[in-house]
Amino acid sequence: MHLVNGPRDWPMTQHGRWFAIRATYADCYPWWDHRRYKLDGRLAEYWYYWRCRIWNRWNRLPIKTLGPTWTEWDEKMLHATMAVFVDYYENRGRAHTWTTTDLLKEIEDPDSDDNTIAWATSYLPVATEMEAIYQWWTVDRFAERAEQNDALMTWHKAYEAAGGTRFEKTENPRLNRMVLAKSEEADKLHALHMAIEKRNDEKEQAMLHRLIDIRSHLWT
Repeated sequence: MHLVNGPRDWPMTQHGRWFAIRATYADCYPWWDHRRYKLDGRLAEYWYYWRCRIWNRWNRLPIKTLGPTWTEWDEKMLHATMAVFVDYYENRGRAHTWTTTDLLKEIEDPDSDDNTIAWATSYLPVATEMEAIYQWWTVDRFAERAEQNDALMTWHKAYEAAGGTRFEKTENPRLNRMVLAKSEEADKLHALHMAIEKRNDEKEQAMLHRLIDIRSHLWT
């Protein structure tokens, strides 16, 4: 039986029947096994709908890489998209996802037939992309962010050592003039930090595009 997603589809299911016990389940399991009494029809639709609303919340997306404080929407989009991928890779799709090692074994196995070799060869680039994206998001990205933060702190220390930000009085007693310290070393460190930040932003954009390119393979 195809389980629909919501009440709007219920009138079209099972010709309006409220419930029925599947004969196939009754034949497969003993009388004391709960699986013997699986229901079919509209009652089963009600049960499935409310079970997913209360217990199996398949469409809830926990974003573990974001804290409870404010986050800009472009950053939310990145983390939400990667959260979907990580959930699939670690949980939902584990039984359906072949690793590159498994695929290479199938290709090199002398007992593999032509169809298996052709499928493994065609799926190998997808598995390679999944492993690369997962490795970057869960490991490499933290090292890149740490490098960016270190560059920021190094520049800030040099900037503060050169005088930092100070305010000078003007002819208007209600206004002050902001004066930024100038230092050749601080300017070089600031340029380095900006270059690292730009590189990381471009890497995030590229990895997000790579994930979208293999989106059609994320199914169970």
